[in-house]
Amino acid sequence: MKILLFSLFFCFTANLSFSQSLIEQLGGVSTSFKITSNQEPIEVLQQYIIKKDNLAYDTDGTYAYESYHLEFLTPDNLEQQVVYRDLIFSKKGILIKLYDNNGELLTETHNNQYGISLHTNKVQGHHLFSVNLRGIPFIYLNEAASIDIIYANFSRKK
Repeated sequence: MKILLFSLFFCFTANLSFSQSLIEQLGGVSTSFKITSNQEPIEVLQQYIIKKDNLAYDTDGTYAYESYHLEFLTPDNLEQQVVYRDLIFSKKGILIKLYDNNGELLTETHNNQYGISLHTNKVQGHHLFSVNLRGIPFIYLNEAASIDIIYANFSRKK
């Protein structure tokens, strides 16, 4: 009887893990934010938040840390190339604004160190953006309905 119960339990849990996507198995969570760039809508095919390992460099050397990233997949539409260009070339930094369901600004965060990265699938013509959420309070992220990502130049005038 114990063997039968163990076998049924094993089959049930094995089916559960196979029904999850790889992202879910690795701890990723599917999201449904409305994503814009400088208030221009971005068509998003898929999005999720996942924890990643990172390396950072400073005057004291190299250090590692973990942070959460919002990753979203977009099609390669010509109409969105200006939006993509702003995001792709935002190496100097990005401004992330979180809005609630009523369009009220919850918070905004300047992220000027490796804030966003881009991966392109040339075969299918997709762009995958990965936005480092380091420094964003998750209590605001939990309340957010939309996220606006803006190219920001953080150089200070002297």
